[in-house]
Amino acid sequence: MGNELVGISTELDLRHFGRKHRYSVYSEIADRIRGKALRQSMARSDLRMACLPGDHVSDKIIAEGLYEKQFLYTLVPTLIENSSVFLNSCFLDVGANIGNHSCFLSKYFAKVIAFEPNPAAFHILAANIYNNNLQNIEPVQLGLGAREAILRFLQISGNLGASAFGDSATAGVERFLQVVQGDRYLEQHSPGMPIGFVKIDVQGFEREVIEGLAATLSRDYPLVLFENELNEKETPPLNALKDLGYTRFFGFHESYFQFSGSLMRRLWKVIRNHIQLIEISDPRGFHDIVALR
Repeated sequence: MGNELVGISTELDLRHFGRKHRYSVYSEIADRIRGKALRQSMARSDLRMACLPGDHVSDKIIAEGLYEKQFLYTLVPTLIENSSVFLNSCFLDVGANIGNHSCFLSKYFAKVIAFEPNPAAFHILAANIYNNNLQNIEPVQLGLGAREAILRFLQISGNLGASAFGDSATAGVERFLQVVQGDRYLEQHSPGMPIGFVKIDVQGFEREVIEGLAATLSRDYPLVLFENELNEKETPPLNALKDLGYTRFFGFHESYFQFSGSLMRRLWKVIRNHIQLIEISDPRGFHDIVALR
């Protein structure tokens, strides 16, 4: 699979452009750095997203049109280059929040199952699916774990995405929510559907999710995207994936281009989010990791 993006450097003479044209010039430089072919291959987001003002993810969507925009754009080429696999498979969005990733990536999959146990986020997720007429997304108001249970959940004010199961968080709105085993749910509700991609964003509950999906992961070996909450060489989700036969891991790396003077300062906000997906042997320093067999 194409798992590495390479930035393309460029040089332009800015002396012939007036002040009012500079921002468009800087944007063009950033586009060239990201790569013209890559830019053309990525459909721009035309989603109409319901949001919760004052919430971290929602505020990003309101300001930029999409949460983690460059991060998602880094994933798109891999999905396009391997479309024959992904277009016939299912994307599991575990910890879907209000649907940013599910809605944006739905066009690359036959089906999306968006798991979100928190009712405060789930109802906005359902509205976003409906408002954008995304008929291949199935919203599920359940959490995934190693076994079926009703677990303590803390909803964090101002950041629904930081809400979590478990006892690590100490402040927030306490709820008790349903968790099911992923393998059992898929066997009952989507039998025979191959899983091509799994995103796990569950704030420290990753190992339990992986354990509950062990049979599915061992059968299909989908791409698995997970958050690296611990800055350590060996982490519970990493070890759980290795135990299932995953051997290659990729991290998202921000590229810093060498410019100087005022040009660098003016360009910084435009190009700061240029991201590469690179193979890694040590996960320390990487917040988001993709695992392959």
